[in-house]
Amino acid sequence: MKTRPLTIHTILDAFFGQLSAAAPRSDRVPLNQIERLLRTFLELDGTRVLGDQDRAIVEAERAFDPGCAFARTMHADDLIFALALFVKPRWLHPNARLRGMQLSVTEKLMRQVMENHLANDLDYICPLLDIEARIARARTELASRRDDRTET
Repeated sequence: MKTRPLTIHTILDAFFGQLSAAAPRSDRVPLNQIERLLRTFLELDGTRVLGDQDRAIVEAERAFDPGCAFARTMHADDLIFALALFVKPRWLHPNARLRGMQLSVTEKLMRQVMENHLANDLDYICPLLDIEARIARARTELASRRDDRTET
């Protein structure tokens, strides 16, 4: 009997549960903010990475229960493609500390999905490299902004 792939909702619940349990108390509220930002992003922009058939599934689910329809119906491969958009400037948190946490959390989530074999590395090498490049670019920009502030 073939097992059904985990939904994004299940993946995120487990991931953020583990992350929050291991985080220092001072990081739990900001971590919760990043989780909310990611879940909001997925519902608002996640469908941009879907084909017509999957988009129709999400829209049908939204007709029954609009909350978290994307996360309840889509899977790890869709999450990988969506994460590439989540680290684009449009979705980066404006607060520098939270932006840094967003980048770290995204990287950890991507790695966990791959390490748990929820998606095949070889099938998703391009979006994985895209995510890594965008994270590196955002970290460089974040560091240069910090450097600019310390020089003045």
